[in-house]
Amino acid sequence: MKTQQSKQKRLNHYGIEDPMTTKQQKICEGYNMKRKFKKVEDKIFKFEKYKDCIEGELLSIENGTNYNNKVYKIKDESNDVYTVFSTSVLESKMNSVKIGDVIRITYTSQKESKKKGQNPTKIFEVEVAED
Repeated sequence: MKTQQSKQKRLNHYGIEDPMTTKQQKICEGYNMKRKFKKVEDKIFKFEKYKDCIEGELLSIENGTNYNNKVYKIKDESNDVYTVFSTSVLESKMNSVKIGDVIRITYTSQKESKKKGQNPTKIFEVEVAED
């Protein structure tokens, strides 16, 4: 007589079956027992009001998934890392900035969109520290 092992399906946060094998699961559970872990939260900086600004070291420039805009990772004075999603206006101003530069990005104004029904264009000032 054959006995079937009941295999519990693991679902990821999208509700799709997680392909992690039992062996992988045991390895991960073993690591959890040895160390304490804290959840990593992605901090996203949004420019919502005039004069909103972020200042810190530019850690990386990545290709975004929406509209081919860039994604910037910036570490502030308290060592928190923020994700900043670019716009075409911000991207053009960031072209001369290099990874490792200490920068400040400030939302200074907005301009009405040329296309009816679109949000106004946000205008930014980008500064690089001299020291």
